[in-house]
Amino acid sequence: MFNREAGVLLPITSLPSKYGIGDLGIEAFKFAEFLHEAGQKIWQVLPLTATDPGCGNSPYSPTSAFAGNYLVISPEWLVKNNLLELKDLKDFEDLNLDLNKINYDAVIKFKDKIFRLAFKNFNNNNNLLNKFKEFCAAESEWLDGWSAFIAIKAAQGGKPWYDWPEDLKFRKPQALNEFINLNLDEINYQKFLQFIFASQMSELREHLNKLNISLIGDVPVYVTRDCADVWQFPELFDLDEDLNP
Repeated sequence: MFNREAGVLLPITSLPSKYGIGDLGIEAFKFAEFLHEAGQKIWQVLPLTATDPGCGNSPYSPTSAFAGNYLVISPEWLVKNNLLELKDLKDFEDLNLDLNKINYDAVIKFKDKIFRLAFKNFNNNNNLLNKFKEFCAAESEWLDGWSAFIAIKAAQGGKPWYDWPEDLKFRKPQALNEFINLNLDEINYQKFLQFIFASQMSELREHLNKLNISLIGDVPVYVTRDCADVWQFPELFDLDEDLNP
């Protein structure tokens, strides 16, 4: 016999926010409380995987099956954890955007700016630094490749990995190591974003567990060709010797 349970489907990105897109901050916790008060047991969300502006920021065209969507990181969480100051968030409020719709260009530009500032301040936070090192070690199997992939993609002007120079396309060790050594700060920034996403997600899960609410959602059964997983693990996919499908 199965227990019948009811719930609500609401993407994280659809939560109210002063910063252009729903996030894992206070409004997510408020919605969890609302579900609890309404006797609901399930919160279904859409995929929270990293998205690509080149694919319309669709959660169904992820750039990784492992990496989280940094756009749902809460700026206010960064303030609470002394990585930003409230004044750092004022630029977005001054844009006077229609907050009933997501303006991805504006959100990406603003969040990248403040997250880079948070990353700079993060290097002075010993408590978080230790947790960051633990996270990087635990998630290294996918995180190292993911962070390098995103950094190379940016350096290549957003081109898909199969249009990169041959040495990077085929992950030749010398070329890859040379790029990593020259772009270590950018690579660590990408790892930082994943660490912050995971930290906020963990706090929300803990809160939901206390309320006896299950968080469920879609998973990316298929990944796009231009994603970190296909580039990093080509042997797992049906590709020819030139890495074409």
